Amino acid sequence: MQTLSEFHESHFLPLWIQGRQLDVKTEACYEHSIAWWSRLTGDPPLDQITDHTVAAFIASLCKQPGRRGTMMMSSVAKHCRNVDTALQMAGPRSRHNRRGQGLIGEPPFFDAPRVDQEPPSGDWTIEEIRAMYLAADVMSVPTIDGVDPADWWRTLICLAYYTGLRCSALMSVEYSMVDNEWINVPARLSKRRKGKRQYLHPEAIEHIDGIRSERAIILAWPRWATTKRTAYLRFRQLQNAAGINKSRQWAFQSFRKTHLTMLAGLSLKHEQGLAVAQHSAGAQQSSRDSWALRIRRYSGTTGCRSDRHDAVTGPAAQNDRTRVH
Repeated sequence: MQTLSEFHESHFLPLWIQGRQLDVKTEACYEHSIAWWSRLTGDPPLDQITDHTVAAFIASLCKQPGRRGTMMMSSVAKHCRNVDTALQMAGPRSRHNRRGQGLIGEPPFFDAPRVDQEPPSGDWTIEEIRAMYLAADVMSVPTIDGVDPADWWRTLICLAYYTGLRCSALMSVEYSMVDNEWINVPARLSKRRKGKRQYLHPEAIEHIDGIRSERAIILAWPRWATTKRTAYLRFRQLQNAAGINKSRQWAFQSFRKTHLTMLAGLSLKHEQGLAVAQHSAGAQQSSRDSWALRIRRYSGTTGCRSDRHDAVTGPAAQNDRTRVH
């Protein structure tokens, strides 16, 4: 009888991952979870996996070291879901398990620990965004011909703040995707494989044009796939230079959270905000267009109407910065 890791290689990987053309990051995520299973359980044969095996695995996961002492409950729940998905596929075929291989009669179920729903956090204030913008003069990378590193980081800040794109999409946007005051994000850059046409604030357009060259990708970072950790460390350096308290220093993802907070400041309906963020499977173009009209209405010299979410380089910052063109 196969073990779960062997079943993953022989059945789950070709049928569930490759057969559905899932992203390579999704494949790596499942492999990571199966590796945890093998390490903590000894990878027993499928027909020897019991409720006790599953319970012991979950208990061991919860004791693993993590950034905040032990592994976060969200990570534990993720690994449990992934292992459970693979294990159920080894069970009998049914209406709700169409790829079941029938290797075992009735696989045990995973009752992953519930994740505490803490209050929303991780979004910067407009003052912190401006501070990072002004501190970009200290940056010395990336080194791109004809592009000042400070201008590169300022473009990143503006584009991330005004679009709310995920980091992977943000670092892959090309000049060919910019159509006047719109940006056309293809499905391949979307987590849900749904392309979108999004309005670009004039300030973002100005910065994009300010670092334009012959390269295809707007925010090109040399060897991004293998050096992204360096970019994250440099971003931490920028936040230190901006004087942002360490308790409020976050990753690129927080630009996305700040963008969604700005949507709330513009009184955008909840379902429209989900559509813009592509957190809704039923995201419609009309919802995204509504966002475009709303932010365009307040995209004059003072930016958005909320004082907290003024333009990144609005009046409060205009007198303190020197643009390098």
